[in-house]
Amino acid sequence: MVTDYRKTLHLRAARPRDLRFDGWLDFLAIAAGRVPAVWRDLTETVWPTWREHGEQAAEPLLREWAERWNLITSAGEAAGWALHCAKENLRLRKWREENGQPQPPAEYVIPTTGYSDLRRGHEVQPDMLPVPRALQRVRFEAPWEVWRTAEPIAAARERLVREFTAALDAHIERYLAHVNRAQYPVQAERRRWRQHLEWFCDYQLGGREMADLLAEQPDTDQSTMRKALRDTAHTLNLRLRPAQRGRPRK
Repeated sequence: MVTDYRKTLHLRAARPRDLRFDGWLDFLAIAAGRVPAVWRDLTETVWPTWREHGEQAAEPLLREWAERWNLITSAGEAAGWALHCAKENLRLRKWREENGQPQPPAEYVIPTTGYSDLRRGHEVQPDMLPVPRALQRVRFEAPWEVWRTAEPIAAARERLVREFTAALDAHIERYLAHVNRAQYPVQAERRRWRQHLEWFCDYQLGGREMADLLAEQPDTDQSTMRKALRDTAHTLNLRLRPAQRGRPRK
């Protein structure tokens, strides 16, 4: 169920508890900025049929659109997340037309979705990621022996607050490190993951070849970039397009 539309550069998504990583959201947001021809092609080739004959009639054209832009899974099917995003863009376009709203010439939305936890009856928030038992409770112990040490109670209280604060800060660091690893399992750092996604968008959607990308990355060798493209394709469950020159895009 789509609960919100937001600008792609300020993307937020609610994830279900059992889903640690959803690189598709990052991928589609970056793709909308780097290869806008993907979405222009959608409105030029799919929208007229969608507009006149409805969503079901446009299904074959949507799959052709996904194939045209190499949005195909390793099993040879049109990628579900790509189709979902395409449909929400077309539904928004239809809604605007029916309600007399202007159609922005270059707006591409990535739908954020809310997932309901049926057992608890509330919507799961983005930060509600499952964590190991060791990180589910902040455990702290410190000596309280003021009757033996002649330590004033006020001084003991200050000492306990300092020690607890230090223990809490250490616990938070362990928690954040776990969340970072859980969200980005292939690349430990978000900056590196984004760089790899940009390479992948340029190669997979933009039709650029590895030699062109390497020319812009003097500190990256061919084996590193090839592995980055393969790993990103695997993470997104997309079939990496074969290397081939002369693939002009609109």
